[in-house]
Amino acid sequence: MTSEADFEHRLYSDLSQILEDKKHLIGGLKLTLSSQYQVDRKRADLVIFASANKPILVIETKRKSGQRPSTSEKTFPYAYAVIGQALCYAYLLALEFKMPSTPSFATANPDHIVVFKPIELSNISSFID
Repeated sequence: MTSEADFEHRLYSDLSQILEDKKHLIGGLKLTLSSQYQVDRKRADLVIFASANKPILVIETKRKSGQRPSTSEKTFPYAYAVIGQALCYAYLLALEFKMPSTPSFATANPDHIVVFKPIELSNISSFID
């Protein structure tokens, strides 16, 4: 079984290597990656920032459960609780950086990564309470 910390570190390393390559600019922006980014009293696993120190993607990592792909509510990227956790971090970042919408957010384990588009803060109550 892979621990969440092991997977987070591996994903951080892979993304760091990609983002440090100057050929990988998105929209002309140099992107940076932060691990265990503190937002409010919580810590988002991984956050990608644009050049202006604006968060553009929050990734919530989960461990792999057992030998087969898991559908556990605690580790499966499509589980409501896991999506809700990632959305919560995205929402808190939007508030902290005074953004009109959340950054994109994603859930990931070693088997899957699921990316969600930003949500306008004016519509956020449809998704979280």
